[in-house]
Amino acid sequence: MDKSFGDCSIPQEKSNVDINEELELSEATGSFVNALAGSLYGIMEIQSNCICVLQGIRVVTGPIGCLLIVKNYTGDRLNFGLAAEEAKSEGYKVEMVIVGDDCALPPPRGIARRRGLAGAILFHKIAGAAAGSGLPHSDIVAEARHTCGVVGIMGVALSVCTLLGQPKSDRLGP
Repeated sequence: MDKSFGDCSIPQEKSNVDINEELELSEATGSFVNALAGSLYGIMEIQSNCICVLQGIRVVTGPIGCLLIVKNYTGDRLNFGLAAEEAKSEGYKVEMVIVGDDCALPPPRGIARRRGLAGAILFHKIAGAAAGSGLPHSDIVAEARHTCGVVGIMGVALSVCTLLGQPKSDRLGP
């Protein structure tokens, strides 16, 4: 059986992979929607809220299950984690993999861990391909977790970050 959501029909006979992204990366993950079941967007610095995430889980999750790929940011971990737990209490089979691929600094101690950066695109490709090939849900989750341990990305900024709707900073000078 398929579930319909807007203009898309989501096949329920395969494991579905649901991902999160911020607005500035929406073009990158939006192109994976055929391989993945969906992509949830927030605005930079404003994460997708728990209710939206839970609704996304309800829409894409079939009897085989759903894998959430979440970049390691506190708000995303919190909102996706709460939504996943609520979905589990409703009977959905949901697993979550947190992507922390930033290797620019030594691993921090404690709960924060490394940030999730562009390496998340590789997680989307790998998990989407695994789901598309019909692998069992447990194998898709295992593959995604294995990938977490072998991918590292180092980001370089050539200018300071400018938040949407805010004036450009001149902290670094011309």
